[in-house]
Amino acid sequence: MSLDQSSPKETKQKGSLLAKIINILFIIGLIVGLYWAYQYVADQAQNTPENENTQQEQQQEEEQQSEKNEPSTNVETVTIRENTQSRTAMQKVGTVVPYKKAVLSAEAAGILQNFTVEQGDTVKKDDTIVTVSDSVGTKVAEINYETAKKSLENAEESYQSTEQSVAKDAETAALGVENAQLNHDNAIQSYENLEQTLEEQIRSAKLGVQAAQLALQSAQEAYFNTEATSSRSANNTAQQALTGINAALSLVDSSAESVRALLVMQPMLGEDVSFNDMEYLSDTVDDVRDAYHDIRDDYYDIDHTDITKTKEIIDDTLTLLEETQEMLYDAKDIIDDAQDNENLQTLDTSYNTLLSSIDQSKNSLVMSSQTLETMTLNSQLQPEGSMAQVEMAQQQVAAALQQLKQLEETRDSQLDNARHGIKLAEQQIESAQNQYESVKAKGQLQKLGAKSQVNSLEGQVDIAKANVDGTVLTAPFDGIVLKTFMDEGNYVNPAQKIATIADMNKVYITVSVTTEELSFIKLGQKVTINAPGAIEKEGSVTKVIPNVDPVSKKVTVKIVIPNEDNALLSGMFADVYFRDTQSPKQIISIPFKSVVFEENNPYVFLVENDKAVKTPIAPGEINGDSVEVIEGLQSNDIIVTTGAKHISDGDSLAY
Repeated sequence: MSLDQSSPKETKQKGSLLAKIINILFIIGLIVGLYWAYQYVADQAQNTPENENTQQEQQQEEEQQSEKNEPSTNVETVTIRENTQSRTAMQKVGTVVPYKKAVLSAEAAGILQNFTVEQGDTVKKDDTIVTVSDSVGTKVAEINYETAKKSLENAEESYQSTEQSVAKDAETAALGVENAQLNHDNAIQSYENLEQTLEEQIRSAKLGVQAAQLALQSAQEAYFNTEATSSRSANNTAQQALTGINAALSLVDSSAESVRALLVMQPMLGEDVSFNDMEYLSDTVDDVRDAYHDIRDDYYDIDHTDITKTKEIIDDTLTLLEETQEMLYDAKDIIDDAQDNENLQTLDTSYNTLLSSIDQSKNSLVMSSQTLETMTLNSQLQPEGSMAQVEMAQQQVAAALQQLKQLEETRDSQLDNARHGIKLAEQQIESAQNQYESVKAKGQLQKLGAKSQVNSLEGQVDIAKANVDGTVLTAPFDGIVLKTFMDEGNYVNPAQKIATIADMNKVYITVSVTTEELSFIKLGQKVTINAPGAIEKEGSVTKVIPNVDPVSKKVTVKIVIPNEDNALLSGMFADVYFRDTQSPKQIISIPFKSVVFEENNPYVFLVENDKAVKTPIAPGEINGDSVEVIEGLQSNDIIVTTGAKHISDGDSLAY
C-alpha cells in the first residue's frame, strides 16, 4: 500500500501506467474468453445425439483410467522465506544540481588573456582559468599592494621596538622589586642581630652587676679577712672581666656580619662609592675577624685565676674594639657616599647602635682592667688597705647597675627604630610592586596598540594582494567548467561573469515536497534514485530547507548522491524513492510469475501432498520480478512458480 501523495504531473504518469496495466489485463481476459468459447463450441459438437452415448462411455473409461493411474504435471516450485526489507514510503521526481558551484567574476577591468579552459573541461584547485591584464586598475592595485607592504614592514619594526622597550622597562621594574625585597631582608636581619646583641649586652650587664656585687661582697669579707678572701675576690673579678670580654667579642662578631651585609650590596651602591674604599673595608673586616678568632682562642685557653693573662686579653680586646669602631665608621662613610642611601638607613641605624654598645663595652672592660690593677696593688698592701677595695667595689656595683639601667632604657627605642626600618622596607616593596604592575600594564597597552596597527595593515595588505591577484582568476576547487560567458580577448568590467565551475564528484538532488509529506522525511534517511540511462544510485537526506515557497507552498529537500563517475549531470531529472523511516519489517516476497489472475483476483498454487491447492492472496508492492504478499501465505509454504498458469486446483504435480 503506497503512502505517496503525488503532484499532478506524477499523478498523470501513474494514471498512464495504470491504463497500460488495464489494457494488458483486458487482452489477457480476451484471450482467456476466446479459449473458453472454443472449448464450449467443441463440447457442443461432441454432445450431438449420435455421439452422446459414445462420449459418456469414453468419459467413464477416462475416469476409470485416471483413478487407476492419474498423470502428474511437471512444474517448478519455491519454498517461501520471510526477509527483512524497508518499504518505499514515497516517490518523487528531483533535479540534479552541483554539490559546489562557483561563478568566477572579474575583480578588475581589463582584457581577458590566456583563457585556458573550455566548457566541459576538468580543472584542479588553483589552476589558472584566465588572466585580466593591461588595465589601469591592475597597475593601481600593484602600487597599493607595494605601499601596504611597506607600511606593514614599518609597523612590524615598530611593534618589535615597542616589545623590546616594554620588556626592558619590565625588567628594570622587576629589579626594583628584587632590590626592595633585599633591603627588607636586610632590615629583618639587622633587627634580629640588634635584638640578639642587645640581649647579649643586657645579659652581660646583669652578669657585670652580679660580678660587681660579688666583688663588693668579696671586698667586704676581705675587710675582715683580707688574706683569706683576696684569692677568691681575684678569681671573681677575673671571671667578671672574662664575661665582659665575651660580651665584647659578641659585639665584634655582630659588627663584622653587619659590615659584610653592606659589602654584599656593593652593586646597588652607585658609582660614588670608591672601589678602593670597599676593598679596604673588606680587608679590615678580615683583619677584625682574624683578631677576633685569636682573642677567642686565648679566651678559651686562659686559666681564670691568672689575673695578669686576663688583663692582657682585656687590653687586646680593647684594641680590637677600637679597630671595630673604625671599621663601622668606614662603613658609615660608604653609606653616606651611596647614591641610594635611603634604602641603607636600616644598616646605618644598626651601625649606630653597635657603636654605642661598643663604647659601653669598652667602659666595662676598662673598669674591669682597673679593678684587676687595683686588686694587684691591694695584694701588695697591708690588710689595712682592704677598706679601699670595698669602696671601689661599691663604685663598680653602682657603675654596673647604671650600665644595666641604661641598656634596658635604650633597648626598646633601638628595637623600635629597627622595626621602623622593616616597615619602611615593606613600603618600598609595595611601591616597587605597584611600579612593576603599572609598567607591565602600560607596556601591555603599548604592545596591543602596536599589534593592532600590524593587524590592521596585514588586512590592508591582504586586500591589496587580493586586488592584484584578482587579475589572475584560478579554480577555487577541483571541478568541471559548466559554462563560459566570455571569450579570450573580450574586455570585462569588475564583477562581470566569466565562467562557472562546479564540483560534480557528488551532487545534490533537490526535491519539492508538501508540508504533509515532510512526515516521511528525516535527516540522514536513505534514498534510492533512478535516472535516465539506467542510472541507479543511493544517497541520504542532508538538508531540509526551512522555508515554504509562497507560490507552490512546498519545501525543498536536498539529497547527497555520490557521483565519482559523473554519470549524473547538472539539470538532469531523477526518480527519488524515499524509504520508510520506520524499522524494517519481515515480509513475504514471491516471484511475480507464480501469481495467476482470474477476473482480476490473484491466486497461487500451494503444493500439498504433491497436489496443487488454489490459494487466493493479497499482493502488496511490486519490486522488479518480485511481489510482496500481505495475506494468504506464510513462511515455509511451497508454491508453484514455473507452470502455475497451466495447472488446475487438485492437479498432481511432479517437481
